[in-house]
Amino acid sequence: MAKREHPTDPLFYEPEADDLSTHRHRVIIGVLGAALPALVGVVGWLRPVDATLPVPMDSISAYYYSGAVAIFTGILACLTVYFVTYDGYNNGDRWKDRAAALIAAIGATCVALFPTYAPTRPLELPWWNKGLAIVHLLAAGALFGAFIFFALFLFPKTRKETDKKTGKKGPALDADKRRRNLIYRACGVVMLVCVVWAGIRAYFRQPIFWLEAVALEAFALSWLVKGRAAWTAKKVLSAAGRHPGQLAAQVLDVKQRSETKRPED
Repeated sequence: MAKREHPTDPLFYEPEADDLSTHRHRVIIGVLGAALPALVGVVGWLRPVDATLPVPMDSISAYYYSGAVAIFTGILACLTVYFVTYDGYNNGDRWKDRAAALIAAIGATCVALFPTYAPTRPLELPWWNKGLAIVHLLAAGALFGAFIFFALFLFPKTRKETDKKTGKKGPALDADKRRRNLIYRACGVVMLVCVVWAGIRAYFRQPIFWLEAVALEAFALSWLVKGRAAWTAKKVLSAAGRHPGQLAAQVLDVKQRSETKRPED
């Protein structure tokens, strides 16, 4: 079947030839990470379970015990799915992409399944014990460790670096790639500082919500930049103003059109 064109095609930046995932995949991961702190904060405020609890709560994980529990666990579940299905790039470093993504997926799952300490004794669950809090802490560390690894070591890679084993050399870094690498590394450093600082504060039972929020926004920014989200945002805004009907049709028709593009066996 012939490809059906829309005035708004494409909505996501064209992936590289060796890209086994898509920029849409990366943008969704970034959006989920960026939305988590704000959504749990707002929903938890709108659906209070204890008027004595601070706003925001002491940590993002503490929202497991709030009216935003579905948002907290739901976004972590979505991240798990997207990390499990993240394939990275078809090069010598693909195993690193897959390993980091799987560690992030396991970490996100365990953070959702094994809650931290309850903010007050009345909210403590009958099946909870301190061992679960330890698992939660280790899982959160693994999750952010994978985020930091992506930002500092995987995203800044170039085709010249990743294809050393094949002997194929990629083009020299252009100005745009250098800017993006600077953002990746800055995000990685911000996450690292926030995680270490949050760990120290958590040890002394001090609030860490804002440190976690900043770390998640840095994580989100690194993935949005990797997914060329700025390009997509400009495309969507332009299409919404000029071709709103075609844009809606394209978004609703994505699955069907992707099937028509599939090569025949």
